[in-house]
Amino acid sequence: MKNLILLFILLPFTVFAKFYTGSITFNNEKKITGFVEIPNYDDSKICFRFEKNGSTEKYVIEDVKGFEIINEESQVLKYITLVLSRPKLLKPHEMKMDKQKSWVCLIKEGGINLYSAYYYIISGRTISSGYKIYVKKENEEFGRYL
Repeated sequence: MKNLILLFILLPFTVFAKFYTGSITFNNEKKITGFVEIPNYDDSKICFRFEKNGSTEKYVIEDVKGFEIINEESQVLKYITLVLSRPKLLKPHEMKMDKQKSWVCLIKEGGINLYSAYYYIISGRTISSGYKIYVKKENEEFGRYL
């Protein structure tokens, strides 16, 4: 019964996804403009619409280089796809690389780029969310968990 109540509480959030004005850039440099839904950092697809209430198209992360949106405060947010890493549990000086790319938001660009990855987890009765911060040097192909 509790799971059923939780389902009815969360259902409106999944039905009314928030789409932002933006554009998607593909690996072949092709760019499309319309409305973009911000994916969770570990989602394998991104949702896109050419019209605000139009049909939704999905593109896989392997085909996308990045996307940009304009948020409610009229700020342009730039997201890219990036392989992420974190320290190994028993060997913290070694890095464990993810097998797939993730969606990360560019916070600061320069010699060392700073990225954030938004996550949310539904586990039993609890819901947790937050941001993970990653850094990437110019010569590296992956982001390091900070």
